[in-house]
Amino acid sequence: MAERERVQHAVEGPVAEAMKLLDEARGADTETRLMILINGWGRGLSAGLEELALAVEGFRRANAPEPMPQRTRDEGPAEQPEAPESSDVPDDSNEDQLDEERLRARAADSREATASLREEASSELGVDRKT
Repeated sequence: MAERERVQHAVEGPVAEAMKLLDEARGADTETRLMILINGWGRGLSAGLEELALAVEGFRRANAPEPMPQRTRDEGPAEQPEAPESSDVPDDSNEDQLDEERLRARAADSREATASLREEASSELGVDRKT
């Protein structure tokens, strides 16, 4: 059964039960009849959302990458790629994970280094430049 039909059936069941109760309670006051109707729709929507959650979970499982096979002790260590040589330039992929404070600190360091380089260049050129 398709996901849409599953959700539709999940909603229709409790709503149909509420409608039956409403037919049986024809003599009840308006407040009671309204409570029966709201209760039925609430249970129906809850069941429909549950079906949707199950469908989403199923799609996620279907699209998830397969887990890596577990190695046994007899197989020996896994081959590890060589680590790149470290450099003074930080890895750009890690910049996304830095928090705001560290980014601010790096920006301040960068401004200081830039000012230092400007001062050095100015002194080598013999220019008295203030920034």
